[in-house]
Amino acid sequence: MLAATDAIAVAAAGALSQVLRAGDLYPLEPGNWGEAVAVLTMLVAVWIVFARAVGLYRNRRRHELKSIVKASCAAWLALVAISFFVHLAPSRLVVGIGLTLTMGSVVAMRMLVRRCIKFFYSRPEFAVPLVIVGANSFGVYLRERIKEELTQYEFLGFVDENPPANAVNGSNGTNGSNGTNGHAGPNGYASHNGHLGLNGNGRSHLRAVAPPPVPILGQLERIAGLSFEHPNLEAVIVLPERDHEQIERIIKLCERYRVRWRMMPRVAESAALTVEMVGAIPLIGPPGSNIEGLNFLIKRGFDVVVASLMLLVASPIMLLASIAIWLTDGSPLLFRQTRVGIHGKPFELLKFRTMRAQSSDSVHREYVKEWIQRNAAERTEAGGAKIYKIGLDPRVTPIGRWLRRFSLDELPQLFNVLYGDMSLIGPRPAMPYELELYQEWHRHRLDAPPGITGLWQVSGRNRLSFEEMVQLDIEYIEEWSLAGDMGILLRTLPAMLQGSGM
Repeated sequence: MLAATDAIAVAAAGALSQVLRAGDLYPLEPGNWGEAVAVLTMLVAVWIVFARAVGLYRNRRRHELKSIVKASCAAWLALVAISFFVHLAPSRLVVGIGLTLTMGSVVAMRMLVRRCIKFFYSRPEFAVPLVIVGANSFGVYLRERIKEELTQYEFLGFVDENPPANAVNGSNGTNGSNGTNGHAGPNGYASHNGHLGLNGNGRSHLRAVAPPPVPILGQLERIAGLSFEHPNLEAVIVLPERDHEQIERIIKLCERYRVRWRMMPRVAESAALTVEMVGAIPLIGPPGSNIEGLNFLIKRGFDVVVASLMLLVASPIMLLASIAIWLTDGSPLLFRQTRVGIHGKPFELLKFRTMRAQSSDSVHREYVKEWIQRNAAERTEAGGAKIYKIGLDPRVTPIGRWLRRFSLDELPQLFNVLYGDMSLIGPRPAMPYELELYQEWHRHRLDAPPGITGLWQVSGRNRLSFEEMVQLDIEYIEEWSLAGDMGILLRTLPAMLQGSGM
């Protein structure tokens, strides 16, 4: 619904911007409808892609305004770029007016949609009464999420055989709330402090805290009476600490009184989970790569377009670099090396040759072994700067050292991106002999195509340890977004221009 209303708002903003700029409906006159429809369709399509990339279609509202601004700027910038290639020349005033109207109209339409949804959910024929079985910190956390997020649920209260000491009876023992969407009624129920925490790997999990006063409707038998009072009653079972027999008894009770039930899985106490349905079987597990399905296609399309443009711009530089290598050290111009790509698939990486021909890789093999196993392979360059990379390598040629300083030796990897072996942004491409030294969790960095640059590079370049680099790679894979890729790419360019590469 939000995507549909966004499309209407963006199309209206684009059309209105032309009207305000020209003072008439050109190019919306009958003879120009084809061009106008094509431009507006392109604008809407680009907007939807960027809106999805920045998370505007997830059930989160914390940074919605900021995300709308990002998506609007990116969509109009992309429209200008595409128009340039198809020989259209949109007015700068139209772009400025359209950008402003897009942000305003999307915000207004989303507010209107939510008001309508809230109105419908507030009516008894649409609201779904909900009871939570389990007056613990997890149940209280769920109740708060229902209150904060836009849902159809009307929270009634908790049901528990062993209520906590701070339990409060619901109003007359029947209803702990007279509001809709979990807005607390006059029962003395206070807000709680349940929240999401982070474990050592940066993944979210529920932190068990002492629950504050909660409205208790009664014990499990109370479900029977509630099912007669509310024919469309639903129950959520949040008892991860109870044994299987107790859970089965609660489920049978819900089935007997035709109460739709759902359950919190036991393993959800320790880590964030994803649920995938295969037929009628739910498969529960930890989150994996976010670069799958449509996200993979979006990332691949972004790589192809940007890599092609970069090759066009960088072709004179690549020609000069090739001539410099040939004049100072002869051929070959390119260095080819087998690297490990996504899911362990080997590929041939291309770089400008920066070392003397026939140089042995034994020095690098020993260094990599020390870097991974000890995780503290600090070396000190002249001037006292600590680095995690081989410094002052005698195998590097003078022109090679200059190419490395500005990361120009990596420009041929743009062809690897076009071939599909690499991405512009991703984990550092691993070498085959590295895999023998990996721990099991290190291999998660192979769940995405390797990149020319990445989160690890803009976060510290040569100053990161191996463990820190792997943690950043996994964080990037699990939380990927197109907006994040753009941000990393923009942060990489200043580092290259400053000559901070090695």
